[in-house]
Amino acid sequence: MSRHHSAGTTLLVAGIMALGLGWASAASAKGKVPPSIDQILGVYQVTDKGVEYDLWSTDTWKWNDKGTCTITKVDPETINMHFVMPGYSWDDVCYYGDGGVIVTGSADDDTLGSWGYVQMLSVGGKPGKVKMKGTWMEYDLGDGWLDVGSVSLKQVG
Repeated sequence: MSRHHSAGTTLLVAGIMALGLGWASAASAKGKVPPSIDQILGVYQVTDKGVEYDLWSTDTWKWNDKGTCTITKVDPETINMHFVMPGYSWDDVCYYGDGGVIVTGSADDDTLGSWGYVQMLSVGGKPGKVKMKGTWMEYDLGDGWLDVGSVSLKQVG
C-alpha cells in the first residue's frame, strides 16, 4: 500500500468516525420516531456551507450556497438525492434508516486512497415539514484539496 493510498484511507476513516459520532448523538438525543422513507420524499430547500482547503498551500475558500434537492425512493432502504446548486448539480444515492441518511463513495475501490466522499444527515419532523441536518467531507489527494461542510434541508413540497 502506498503512502498516498494510506493518507486517503486515513482521511476517509477519520471523516466517517467524526461524522458518525455527531449523527449517533443527534439521533439518540431526540428520542422521537423518525419519518418513514415515504414521508421524506419530496422537494427541499438546501443551505450548504463549507470550506475548501488546498492541501499543497495555505489557501482556503469558503462558501454559503442555497439551492434545492429532490428526494425520490429507489428501494425500501435507498433514496436518490438530486441536488441543484448555483452552477452545478449532482445525485447522491443514499441509505435511509433509523432517522439518518448516509452516503459514502469513491469512483471505485482502487481510488479510495486518492478520492472519497462521506455525508451523514439526521432526519426529523412531521410529514410535509421534514428537516435534515448534517455534515460532509470530500477529498481529492491527486488534485490536492479537502472540502468539509454542513448542510441543512427543509421540505417545501
